[in-house]
Amino acid sequence: MPDRQYLSLTLGTLSVTIYTFLNESYPRILYQAPSRQYTQWKTLVKQGLPFEPPNIWSVNALVTPDEAITIQQIYQEHLRLDRIDADSKITVIDTTWQHSERAPRTRAIAPSPFNTTTLFGSDNAYIRYYAQFYAVFSTEPKFTQTGDMVTVTFSLTETEEKVTP
Repeated sequence: MPDRQYLSLTLGTLSVTIYTFLNESYPRILYQAPSRQYTQWKTLVKQGLPFEPPNIWSVNALVTPDEAITIQQIYQEHLRLDRIDADSKITVIDTTWQHSERAPRTRAIAPSPFNTTTLFGSDNAYIRYYAQFYAVFSTEPKFTQTGDMVTVTFSLTETEEKVTP
């Protein structure tokens, strides 16, 4: 496994690892923060998801032509499996930014050398680590030739199912 940060996508026997990201921000974000408003009677009203918000990857990356073809194959296989109601989730290993949550961890740890965990907080109640996720495509990959490389953009959304620790 590589020792530099990456995003890896695997579906069945298809796998690709992305190293070069074109955005300044990390590709993974949380879905949406809940909003809080007050009524005219000063009653708090919370709006948002009633469950843990999924992570979202907004990927804008530079890949080789072979890697671009593999991303396209992963997308097509994902669609095929989804059409026949088979397991279409993609395993995502994200070492671009550590996942943090209240301990104990809820997801599998990324492979070595990114397989460390750190407890933090005054009572060590929180944990951060590079994690593995299950995700599905939320946008179709778009490809643009950039010299002898290919720029690819796509989005993934984490599923409710976790890659168990």
